[in-house]
Amino acid sequence: MERQLELEEAHKAQEEAKKALQEANKLSQEADKKVEEANKQVKQMVRKMYEDGFSLDQISEYCSLNVDEIQVLIKS
Repeated sequence: MERQLELEEAHKAQEEAKKALQEANKLSQEADKKVEEANKQVKQMVRKMYEDGFSLDQISEYCSLNVDEIQVLIKS
């Protein structure tokens, strides 16, 4: 009887851990989506600045990105 209770408690703890892991994965996916959206906005901003005639050095100074990173964003 005692062994059965221990097994049930262990199973319950396992289920709770599984739920916590699923919630953590969900939060991680949401964070990833937010990062992707922020990256997309930076890319759009850099492209717009470049199209509007800003030099790579000006964009670099404004966005705190190096010129190589800006060139990658413009070309992609």
